[in-house]
Amino acid sequence: MTQDARSAGTALEQVLSSRKEAILGQWRRAVLETYAAETRAFLTSEEDPFCNPLGQVLNRTGEALFLIAATGMERERTEDALSDIVRIRAVQDFPPSRALSFVDAMKKAIRHELSPMVVEKTGLGRLLDMESRLDEAMLVAIDLYVACKKRIDDIRIREMRAEKERLLKLMRAMGGGVG
Repeated sequence: MTQDARSAGTALEQVLSSRKEAILGQWRRAVLETYAAETRAFLTSEEDPFCNPLGQVLNRTGEALFLIAATGMERERTEDALSDIVRIRAVQDFPPSRALSFVDAMKKAIRHELSPMVVEKTGLGRLLDMESRLDEAMLVAIDLYVACKKRIDDIRIREMRAEKERLLKLMRAMGGGVG
């Protein structure tokens, strides 16, 4: 890596760090937009973590995605960082693209805040590196989401089988002659 590239990286990290709150604010607003107005109002007004666990998950996820973009994170830590929000959104009535849009929202927030400065001061390469790390986080999130959906489907199948068995036993007990 050349001295210019190292300097550009350092400058980008400084700019990114200085714009962290704005980036996280934009990200949170984008993610909240995926919810109905009533839910959005609750998520933005309730600060008690026991009453609003989703709000706390959103805060932790935003911080984690920011760190993933800024410095990278190995897969296992990325899975840990994303698993709560993926589980929550897997049980909500979202199509996969909307459920997992929270990763892309971070990329857009960073791009919005940093593009003018990055292109001027540091070159586009570092920004693209950050975006690539977020793309990788998206792939991890997809894996986690699909695994959650499969787990939910497996639970539903087991519940249906158990219900079928209960009905058959009831019919046998009532003399229905079901064999």
